[in-house]
Amino acid sequence: MTGALALDASAAVRAVMDAGAQPALLSRIGDAATVIAPTLLRAEVGNALWKYTRIGVMAPPELPARHREAMALIALFVDDADLFPEALTLAAASDHPVYDALYALTAKRHAAVLLTFDRRLHGLCGREGIESTLFALG
Repeated sequence: MTGALALDASAAVRAVMDAGAQPALLSRIGDAATVIAPTLLRAEVGNALWKYTRIGVMAPPELPARHREAMALIALFVDDADLFPEALTLAAASDHPVYDALYALTAKRHAAVLLTFDRRLHGLCGREGIESTLFALG
C-alpha cells in the first residue's frame, strides 16, 4: 500500500469512462492508503460526463451512475474554501487556473501524490515541489 493519493478530474473521469486506462488506474487508486480530492472534483467530473452525453458516448440516464462511481473513488473531500487564499496566490504567481491550484494544494497539504492526465498541471506541481504522477498508458 502506498501513501495518500489526490485525484484530479482527468483521472477520476478516465477511471470510470476509459476502458483502456481503467485497470491500471483502479489498481493505482486501490493501492493508496487514502484517496482525496477538493470538492471542486464533483462539479468538474459532472461537467466532463455531461460532455460525454453531448457527443453521444453515453446516454443521459447513465450520468448519475457514472458520477457516483467517480465520487466513490474519493475517501476524503477537502473543502475548497479551506484552500483559499493560497489557491489564488498560487494561480496568480504561476499564471495557472485556480481550479488546478486547488488540486495541487490539496495534494500538498495532505502530503499526497497528485494523479493526473493533465501535463500542464503536472508541470505546475513539479515547479512547486508537489509530488505528482502524470498517468500515461503505453
